[in-house]
Amino acid sequence: MKDSRIGAYGVIALVLSLGLRATALAAVLTAPGALTALVVIGVSSRLPMVLLMAALPTRAARDWPAKWDARPRALLGSPVA
Repeated sequence: MKDSRIGAYGVIALVLSLGLRATALAAVLTAPGALTALVVIGVSSRLPMVLLMAALPTRAARDWPAKWDARPRALLGSPVA
């Protein structure tokens, strides 16, 4: 560990946290169909973000006339109305 400010209790907490996570994952994976369940949980937790990104308009699409039509004139040195 390169950060010396973490201290002994921080290292103990990190080791215990990683150990508990590994133990919990090993216990979950012993059940039949557990790997499939973990994949389904991961996909279903990220699916709403993907659906919202596809459904909502982007900022560039909302600001298209005002934002993008003014840039070329400003770059050419002519005044922007």
